[in-house]
Amino acid sequence: MVGVAYLDWWYWYEPPSLVQLVSVLVFTAGTLLSVWAMWTLGFWESSGLEGHLQTEGPYRFSRNPQYVGFIAMLASGGLLAGSIQTVILAIGGIVWFLLAPLAEEPWLREQYGGEYDSYCKAVPRFLGRTSGRAAKAHSEQSENDS
Repeated sequence: MVGVAYLDWWYWYEPPSLVQLVSVLVFTAGTLLSVWAMWTLGFWESSGLEGHLQTEGPYRFSRNPQYVGFIAMLASGGLLAGSIQTVILAIGGIVWFLLAPLAEEPWLREQYGGEYDSYCKAVPRFLGRTSGRAAKAHSEQSENDS
């Protein structure tokens, strides 16, 4: 996508200055969120290897903060590039990251069982409000397990 954006920069339209500024800010925020999530999860678990259920850091607010960051980067990058080809690639990437958790969640349930189920009740898949009572119950259960 980066190569297509570079080669086709502003061919379709040149975004207004405000859109450019907001896009850069959203892209930066998405990058920082993704890096924070990967750092919190660790290299091995980010690569899909077994570990422990991560519920701290950005994982308190989203079960998939890396994907939220990647989606923000794709959407803002596609908008900033002003290229129809880049927008099409960005939409494809966004759809991929929206569907990926549906393939991962059965494996996570198998690995972590009831702990993962209570985490799912407490924390949204992407963004949204966390359930205060469910989050408290999950936090208490995690403390009791320790």
